[in-house]
Amino acid sequence: MSNKRRVFVSIHYRGALSLGENRQRLGYAAYHWGIVISPKVYKEPDCYAFDVSDAARPDPETRIDLNPNHEWIFRSNPTISGSLLGLIMVSEWG
Repeated sequence: MSNKRRVFVSIHYRGALSLGENRQRLGYAAYHWGIVISPKVYKEPDCYAFDVSDAARPDPETRIDLNPNHEWIFRSNPTISGSLLGLIMVSEWG
């Protein structure tokens, strides 16, 4: 069986911004978008998620915002968020 890697566009729920009038007003921005790379048959450590964000980043201990100017930050995380709504496969290789 082939276990080619796949590239997906990921769509994530953004809380109240993804609901009702906000969804209509914001359009595509009502959701958070990212890229996921994963083999067809996977275990969680085999998946990689990438995105950018200008959101607040509270320090886990002090709760002080580590991004007070809301600059864009590239994030790479091998785990997929619990807010994932869906994946759209755009490519495969291997």
